[in-house]
Amino acid sequence: MSQQRTEMEMTDLIKKGCNKALMKLRLKKTTVDDISDSLRQAGGKLSLDELRQDLKGKGHTEAEIQAIFAKYDQDGDQELTEHEHQQMKDDLEKEREDLDLERNSMSRPSTGRSFPRTQDDSEEDDDEDSGHSSRRRGSSSGGVSYEEFQVLVRRVDRMEHSIGSIVSKIDAVIVKLETMERAKVKRRDVLGRLLDGVMEDERLGRDTDGHREQMERLVREELERWESDDMASQVSHVQAATPVGPRVRPPSSLSTDGPESSITLSSGHV
Repeated sequence: MSQQRTEMEMTDLIKKGCNKALMKLRLKKTTVDDISDSLRQAGGKLSLDELRQDLKGKGHTEAEIQAIFAKYDQDGDQELTEHEHQQMKDDLEKEREDLDLERNSMSRPSTGRSFPRTQDDSEEDDDEDSGHSSRRRGSSSGGVSYEEFQVLVRRVDRMEHSIGSIVSKIDAVIVKLETMERAKVKRRDVLGRLLDGVMEDERLGRDTDGHREQMERLVREELERWESDDMASQVSHVQAATPVGPRVRPPSSLSTDGPESSITLSSGHV
């Protein structure tokens, strides 16, 4: 009898876990529905700033918004299109199907185990007058006790909550890094086009001063941007940072193969 009661309690806990996962899935569906409304109002395309403003007004957090863009903005244009939104819906539907399958696979074995125990329970009822010691031995031989199981469930819930907050922070950091990388690629493309223009002017014998001045200005802006970012990171981590010497030149993709060295070469040719 006690074993059957313990099994029923564990089955209830499993169902509660599935219901909790379904609740999270409903919250995700709410987010997707909110994005659908925003996309309809925006005409099928939505920028990051517009999505942030709409979703924050509906109670969503900054970490959720950044994580959505990091996962579904596949072309990196900082805009969410209908195609990317459809991918979001497909992922949500697949997650729901996986959860239903897992829920069914967990519920079938538990119901299958409950039927053959009816005869054992009747035998336990017949032996009830012999004392409670055999019942205690039967419950202990079944594995983990209910109290120990409850302690483990609480620990797992705390770990899940902690890991969830860490993952949200990591997603936000990844989004910022991807944004910085895209900006760096764009600046590198601009500098590359200017360098091609200088080389073309030299080949045709035209004046290269205009292109050269633009390249020098962009290189200076790049170096100043790196310096300001470095100072901002040192101020934000002043308590954990160790004292370091002044940096002569920040590491940059321009330092090895960037246009600055190309400017010197071009000047030498002139």
